[in-house]
Amino acid sequence: MSSFAMKLMKTMMRLQPGFRSLGKSDTVDWVKFRAMSDRSMEALKPTKGVSFRSVRLGSMDGEVCTPASVRNSAVIFYIHGGGFVAGNAKTSRAYASAIAAKTGFPVYTCTYRLAPEHPAPAMQEDCLSGYEALLALYPDTSIVLLGESGGAHLALTTALLAKEKGLRLPACVAAYSVPLAWDGSLNEQRAKNEKSDIQLSVMALDCLADSFCPDAAKRKDWLISPRYADYAGFPPLYLSWAENEVLAADSELLEQLAKQASVNVVTHPMPDAFHAFVTLAGMLPEADTILEEMKHFIENNL
Repeated sequence: MSSFAMKLMKTMMRLQPGFRSLGKSDTVDWVKFRAMSDRSMEALKPTKGVSFRSVRLGSMDGEVCTPASVRNSAVIFYIHGGGFVAGNAKTSRAYASAIAAKTGFPVYTCTYRLAPEHPAPAMQEDCLSGYEALLALYPDTSIVLLGESGGAHLALTTALLAKEKGLRLPACVAAYSVPLAWDGSLNEQRAKNEKSDIQLSVMALDCLADSFCPDAAKRKDWLISPRYADYAGFPPLYLSWAENEVLAADSELLEQLAKQASVNVVTHPMPDAFHAFVTLAGMLPEADTILEEMKHFIENNL
């Protein structure tokens, strides 16, 4: 049974248009939509006792979020979600600070290029450059990749690109509510949760696909749709999602692909939740549970 806080949050979210309101990409005022989305994320308060400092991370501006008591055995690269059309380092502060406070590790965030002004692979290139910068800054320290929604997609592709380029791999990856395919190949399975998802719809996902990868022919490339990637040799993977979201099918498929490739994968599907609920740690007991599990998952893989 979901918590009272979860039920209340879902009631409030039903009153907001959000991503579910998206229709055809060419009818969306993306500047206005981005501003609305960013305001809602900036309104969330960071965890107390955590400091923020501006940094340059490869090709991107970013921040490092440092807890009062720092552990030096790892750093976390948190890549924000937002459908590739919204979000930045500043909007990441609430969840980044919750991660830093819980784990004790410094958390780096970033402002990658966004669609539709900068279609794929701009954001994938930016996140790889950020990871490479962290490798140079921390040659002897474990690096963890973490993201939700579009950020989960970018955490996956960053690790996959690192593997392809022969770079040192992250110690582990945590991916929440990951969109695994942008070519429509999972839409039939996604539609089964259409009525129960309060944040996303199949139409909204198609709209985002048109925005961040307008060339439909490229959407079967694994860099765009990592359902087609080779996961052999992939780092340990932690997955969580809402059982009732349209992207549940994506996480379920990723779990299968990872296990087939003998990846160490741990999953926690959450009943009666919503897309990317994990980012509301400190507000939702369910998100706190995932954050606690993620902490232990990281510690077990350093």
